[in-house]
Amino acid sequence: MFLLAMVTPFCKRNMFRMFITGTLIVTCILYVGTDISQEYTQAAVNSHIPVPEGMAEITNIVGGATTPVGWLAVKFGEFFSATP
Repeated sequence: MFLLAMVTPFCKRNMFRMFITGTLIVTCILYVGTDISQEYTQAAVNSHIPVPEGMAEITNIVGGATTPVGWLAVKFGEFFSATP
């Protein structure tokens, strides 16, 4: 979510452009957070963190993995994963 603050200089303080860009950023972050929820859930299980009953998956939308670079790193790491 910190990307919203970083877009201000690029939009030259134009509120309409910031709103449109922010909407696109939030949409991308939500999609990426949903896409990597399986990895977050598996990491929580491996770390013995209790997953609340009734929840299939957990995620984090403010971590480094929800940035485009973090998402690419997670997807790249899947190529070397031991599980199919």
